[in-house]
Amino acid sequence: MVIPTYQRRELIRTILAPLMADPAASEVVVVNDGGTDGTAYIVKQIAADDARLRLLDLPHRGRQQARRAGVEAATGDIVLFIDDDVSADPGLVTGHASAHREGLADVIEGYMPVAVPAQRKPGQAATFLYAREYEQHCAQMERDQQQTLFNLWGGNISLRRELALRTTAGDQFPASFGEDTHLGLLCHRLGLRGRFVRRLTARHLHSRTLPQFLRDAYQRGQAAVWLHHLHPDLVPAPDRSQYTAGLPAPLRPAVEHNWPIARRAVEAGATGAGRMHSYRVEEAGVKLLRRWAAHQGMVEALQALATASAGAPAADPDPTGVI
Repeated sequence: MVIPTYQRRELIRTILAPLMADPAASEVVVVNDGGTDGTAYIVKQIAADDARLRLLDLPHRGRQQARRAGVEAATGDIVLFIDDDVSADPGLVTGHASAHREGLADVIEGYMPVAVPAQRKPGQAATFLYAREYEQHCAQMERDQQQTLFNLWGGNISLRRELALRTTAGDQFPASFGEDTHLGLLCHRLGLRGRFVRRLTARHLHSRTLPQFLRDAYQRGQAAVWLHHLHPDLVPAPDRSQYTAGLPAPLRPAVEHNWPIARRAVEAGATGAGRMHSYRVEEAGVKLLRRWAAHQGMVEALQALATASAGAPAADPDPTGVI
């Protein structure tokens, strides 16, 4: 299996323990993607007592390239990708291997329910939103398994190594979000079959501050542009209006033109509502801010793509200006 990781010192032991306890885990390749927080040191400590565990300590290049390096270093027939904030239930590796022996599909996506706090606290809107939306994703996959590769969530997936090599080759996906969808679409182009299998369970230890959540949203907006650019026959053209549809009239220009004062006011309102335990109001504000950030990400990606098409060097967008 391959685990790309970046700055996860506090989680890496938790992630590795159930995987190393699975008898089907013949090798575990951890790719430290330029992390400097001591993650590599911990992996080396554990590897000293278990030869199945191997560390690749590489410069920071992003998860896609870290995955690729891990696949190249792996030797097993089946590659299981696990994210560095996903904790496997007992028998996950054995279950993935069994699913491939049964011929369920070429790409197997396991179930990753979000580990939500037992008692909600202010500032956790992102995790609770993510948890509900993930369950909606799983329900959609179970209704229509053909959608698995079009909506791939890659924190708990497996496929044959030869296919992993073919689908992780090539240039880095231009956005920091959407690389899982890109991987799924590449698998679809090869004629592969995807399947969501709920019994292959791991817990997603999701944790995002509001700025981190909005960076994800910004990158999601970017990804919509690049996914269409790379897969125009499979992904609809990005529609900026989707982020303002249904908003009250005074808010539409604020989002469309990225008015900083209005954005800060919404952020302050959402934060204040959370502190008052008005979680519905907090979530409403966070949802609006997510639209805001995604819209800006889409706008800047469209501008970058237009600039590149015109032959001029495109400036790197700065997500910190959005949130």
